[in-house]
Amino acid sequence: MNLRTLCAAAAGLALAASLAACSGNSDQLSLRGGSALQLAAGSSGQERMTLQASGGLGGPVQLSEQVLSGTGVSYGALGFAPAQVSLPVDGTLPFTLTVSSLGRTGTYLVTVTASAGMLASSQQFAVQVSSAP
Repeated sequence: MNLRTLCAAAAGLALAASLAACSGNSDQLSLRGGSALQLAAGSSGQERMTLQASGGLGGPVQLSEQVLSGTGVSYGALGFAPAQVSLPVDGTLPFTLTVSSLGRTGTYLVTVTASAGMLASSQQFAVQVSSAP
């Protein structure tokens, strides 16, 4: 490697480091909370969760859920609200996720994912749905 190649590589690394610092790579998104929830078929319950942002991150955060049962992905067993929350810049947002049983009994593992741009954070909790009394 000659001096010119070495200098070009060093300049490239410095540029990459500068771009990383300016591109917001320090943004952080964290989702916490969720515990085991028991529901009667056809009813709803609530999970308390908290989103936290840093590095200048704030604004709309999309919430999506994946529901797994013992037989794989389970569509139509549970419903969730809200689908989006608004996170204050560099702030913390406690929120309540409403989980609705759509009538199927069973035990489900729910993964909630909060996403903002290219950032995402997930949290899991179990939901047990039993027959309505």
